[in-house]
Amino acid sequence: MFLFLRRLNTSGRVEGVYTALYFPQSDLTLRLPYLLENDESLKTELTLLNLRTLPNDSITSRNPKYQIVSESDKYVRLVTEKGQVIYNLRSLTQTDTSRTIVIQAQEEKDKATMEIKILPVKEIGGKLNCTEFTKDMCFWNVSKYRIYENQLATMLGKISSPAFKTLCPTYHVIQYELLNGTEYFQIINESFYSKPLLDRDTVDYPGGPGAHVEVQVKCIVRNEQSGAEYTHETNLDIDILDLDDNPPIAQISNNVEITLRDFTANTRLDENDLMVKDADSNASNTYTVKILGDVHNALYITYDAISVDYTNPEIPPTTAIYTRVFSRTTLLPKSPYKVILQVTDESLIPGRGEKSVNITLSFIGPQHHLTSTTTATPPKKPISFPTSVTISRLSLQFFRVTQPSFKPPTKFNFSILDSKIFNVTPKGGIIYVANTSLLQTAPFKIPLTIQWSTPGHKLFTASLTLYILNPSTILVNNSCINQTTALHSCANAMARKSCESQCGIGGGSFSNSTTSECIWRSNNPANSAIMTERYETCTADLVHCPDNICDELEHLDPRICPQDCTIESEVHFAEMNRGGRGIKSGLGTCSCNDMMQCTCGPVHFRKTGSDGSGATGAYGSANKEVARIKKERQKETAISDAHKG
Repeated sequence: MFLFLRRLNTSGRVEGVYTALYFPQSDLTLRLPYLLENDESLKTELTLLNLRTLPNDSITSRNPKYQIVSESDKYVRLVTEKGQVIYNLRSLTQTDTSRTIVIQAQEEKDKATMEIKILPVKEIGGKLNCTEFTKDMCFWNVSKYRIYENQLATMLGKISSPAFKTLCPTYHVIQYELLNGTEYFQIINESFYSKPLLDRDTVDYPGGPGAHVEVQVKCIVRNEQSGAEYTHETNLDIDILDLDDNPPIAQISNNVEITLRDFTANTRLDENDLMVKDADSNASNTYTVKILGDVHNALYITYDAISVDYTNPEIPPTTAIYTRVFSRTTLLPKSPYKVILQVTDESLIPGRGEKSVNITLSFIGPQHHLTSTTTATPPKKPISFPTSVTISRLSLQFFRVTQPSFKPPTKFNFSILDSKIFNVTPKGGIIYVANTSLLQTAPFKIPLTIQWSTPGHKLFTASLTLYILNPSTILVNNSCINQTTALHSCANAMARKSCESQCGIGGGSFSNSTTSECIWRSNNPANSAIMTERYETCTADLVHCPDNICDELEHLDPRICPQDCTIESEVHFAEMNRGGRGIKSGLGTCSCNDMMQCTCGPVHFRKTGSDGSGATGAYGSANKEVARIKKERQKETAISDAHKG
């Protein structure tokens, strides 16, 4: 299964985002007592911890400059020469629910931050009862540990805060026991250590432990005065951070032969299989992709670096680099035309393998483009409409009623006579619902007359009858019964359930007494991890959307079929149609928001809306902005070239 995080292109690179300086122990939470009575004998100036930072390529602790950057608090101070954080317990008040201390470390240009959250615990009777804090003597309430892979044995941090050694001096931790993960970690004198050469990219021992691991720890505390012992257990969370220590691996042969038919400029030439994998995470890689040997400047490429997550959370995320090859011309300079596709991991650690993969591409195809004289002129056909059409009374705005049986000549002009419910597109003759309020109260039978003119000013007409039927109230989508305008695109939905439960602009297909407002186009689940023209998506019209043509009706509003009308700059992880408009193929499931911004990818790892329904959360796009785009679409002069037959 894929999770898509970030896109690369030929004009830039995705750089590694980890910092060179980090806290191996961070995100700390500690419970401390809030005392109602002022016990002068109680030592209240507590050492919370000793700060420690590491570089990402060493286990040698650094001595950066530390400073408290959270809101000023006179009860918190740093002993800079020791890196100690000192906190005065008397700063806690009855109104405090928590306090957060933010500490920043800086060494030259490298910075790192960490937080310590204090949770006040009100003591009954106003005096400290140490038996209530024996687990806090053993462990931090919350603590996150981190270590970069491939390091020697490293101290990650203390298992507990030393604060209670001051508050409860007669209580001592007498034993820590690691209950699992002993092949990777150990506890020495209340400190938590990683063992040598942990591997983030594998899970099974002797490699491993993977990107994240939890270990269980048992602790025994003894009160030296009473002899009482207290046993506690907790889980420690450890992240194994990634270094770029794996080379790229081609997923196809190093010699690829591609046979071409006639093609034009900007045609995609590869067969959707130019993939390279890297066992490291997307964030730790820096990739470049080049075409070598293209002496005639006949080709260009685009590429995506995609983070790959798996259904098994124990398997660390990896990276896949997809490359596409396009033509610059309408013929090959020669056949075969050989070039080298070079994929390079620029940040690969030296000594970890070859940083570049070279794939030889041999293109075999025409060296001369066919001229226009070889193209037969299609015979002229008369314009015709069906004599009758049945639609649902619940059809929504921009629902496609019918259209001519073939694409009309571009210089024809269509209009509709005496109808406030329906309208027709001026160039393509597509009849659609214009007023849903009037449709809901319309009579059962409505005659329509369509008129069109030719360049010679000849007028023609066609008559048809529309039958308006009431769908079964049992089978209809109840959320659409009282809806007079559809504000959103069906393409918002990322899953079948959310698709079929919503109303979408242009919806209203009628079949077997049922009105389908949004319809799910499904595909074989086995294809969810490959680029396919049969990508899953939610649409208002399975016949015309998506069909790789942004027609005149779909131009009227960007929400009708963004799958056909989006442009390349608004699309992630999909291939565009020739000409750069509309999705030709996508990975898994493709969804779009109301502004025609589309993303493809297996739905299991796509971000869902807050209701968990699988919708993209694109609802609520500004109506003014939608109206602006709608107006711009209507002004486009190239509408006539996008009609569907």
